[in-house]
Amino acid sequence: MFFSLVSSVRVPYRSESISNKGATLRSFFYDHHPFIAKYGKQVHYKKLETTVPINFGNRKVGDVIKSVELNDRDSTLISSGTTTGMKTVEESVVSIADDIVCYDELSCITRFSFPNPILWPINLLPEPRNKIDTHFTLNTRDQSTSPARTKPGIRISANDPVGITAASFKATRPTKFYVHGWLSTGYEDLYKIFMERLLKNGDFNAIVVHWGGGALTSYHQAYVNARLVGLEIAYLVNTLIEKLGVKASDVHLIGHSFGAHIAGYAGEKIPNLGRITGLDPAGWYFRGMPTFVRLDPSDAQFVDVIHTDGDGSLAGGFSEPVGHVDFYPNGGGNQPGCLLTELPTAINPMNLINSNINYSNIDSNVACSHMRALYLYSESLLCDGCQNIGFVCPDYVTFLKGQCTSCGSDNKKCAPFGLQTNNYPIGNQVNVKFYFKTGESFPFCRYHYAVNVSLAKPSVAKPTVIGILVLSFSDGQEDFLSNVQLPMSNFEHGSDHQFLLTVPSNIGLVQRVNLSWKYVATHLLDVSCFWGVCNQRLYVNSVTISSMNSYSAKGNIQGSNTYYPQFTPGVISENLSLDLTHLRASIKRQAMIAV
Repeated sequence: MFFSLVSSVRVPYRSESISNKGATLRSFFYDHHPFIAKYGKQVHYKKLETTVPINFGNRKVGDVIKSVELNDRDSTLISSGTTTGMKTVEESVVSIADDIVCYDELSCITRFSFPNPILWPINLLPEPRNKIDTHFTLNTRDQSTSPARTKPGIRISANDPVGITAASFKATRPTKFYVHGWLSTGYEDLYKIFMERLLKNGDFNAIVVHWGGGALTSYHQAYVNARLVGLEIAYLVNTLIEKLGVKASDVHLIGHSFGAHIAGYAGEKIPNLGRITGLDPAGWYFRGMPTFVRLDPSDAQFVDVIHTDGDGSLAGGFSEPVGHVDFYPNGGGNQPGCLLTELPTAINPMNLINSNINYSNIDSNVACSHMRALYLYSESLLCDGCQNIGFVCPDYVTFLKGQCTSCGSDNKKCAPFGLQTNNYPIGNQVNVKFYFKTGESFPFCRYHYAVNVSLAKPSVAKPTVIGILVLSFSDGQEDFLSNVQLPMSNFEHGSDHQFLLTVPSNIGLVQRVNLSWKYVATHLLDVSCFWGVCNQRLYVNSVTISSMNSYSAKGNIQGSNTYYPQFTPGVISENLSLDLTHLRASIKRQAMIAV
């Protein structure tokens, strides 16, 4: 049992250890745990008033000693220090009964225990604290006018609050952390660029969490090391709150892959933490797990998540919603421009336990879809005019059909993607799923438009025709966007048909829309045809194009324009296109509509 949070630990011992001055006890520890770490100073054995030093050689803080069942009345108190004025275990790490490992200042970590061991198949404890080497670098606007990528951040420590203030940290600013994932160190250029873009968005305390010592290792060890990194972050954040007056609600943790779950572990230890953003949280061994293992909505006041690699067992992320709001760009699975074969051998789950791989030589960018979450979020910081807006929809297929294009009168059916996501009126909701499309390369953002085609139903029209509509847009002088093809559809005359249109640039106020038509014959014996000759024409009343890149129902309504043919209904055939303008068409019908 523990006498205090992280003070002393009672460990069973063999009584014969006393007579051998610790040698037998030392041998006992060697024999019963393969993960004994290394103490750098002597650890002392104490019973009653007798203290016998046990020489652990070059072992140091972070050692793990596993106990076995012994006589409960035989126990020792292991402490660090000298034989006189002994202090309790605040630096030494000892695992007891259920494999608990404790760290000075940080609290304790226990091996996860599940009824089904397959859920967490390789159940380790974290590597030594100094091996993982979690540390923090601070970037602010005050440090320099040069780009963040050309200068290193200032290293700060929870054990030096005065030094944090001296490093240009201000408690009145919002504080944002970035936590990298597996096979990274936090010193790569993409993270420096991320910090630079972040600081252009606001006057923040921008802190990078570096844990390369624990991330450049096998997957099964790294995902356990992540738990200790979460405690390190919580220790720093709570120090900022208690010593410097930072508001917990002003702290925002952003994490990619393992970093997302690390943010969750930290959030468990930070009361009233403001926000966590998970960028494609790691999936292997986290899918379907209880909430104490992975990121979940209880870890902060607001948790937003983006899923970019959630398809299949080999995916780096997972598809299940784990936040208050969850974004699924391109459906949340394999991303445009990414090939399924790009997953390298070293990251294949079959090789996750291979400790002989030189992980430092593996480019973290090879996991294309998994990394896309970071690139999309980084791009959202550019503020270059294109903003991704996610829309609530039952699924991605329905979204692609243009069935989910409205923010709703209360703006609860859409949400901005990026730093502004917390503007979404979440209320008591959790796991709200949003969808949007992107391109396959930078710039990824796409302008989304809802296209509504209103069809007439003259007596000569075939009730339903199957085909493809092709749109071209003109500013009145020339086409600036040509031959935009809508999906093949069944067009029922007398009805409205919705489509989703995504393009790389803002089409603005279009002066003229040209429609062309590709009829698709489906059955030679169609009873609606006369002697094998069918009316293949499409009869159009109007086309309405509405912008979807504004986060408000009012904004999207203002970005909505309807275009009409000169005469209604307009007629399109294989050889006849149709121009529609923003001017209200004449209501008179054409004098004659050819069959």
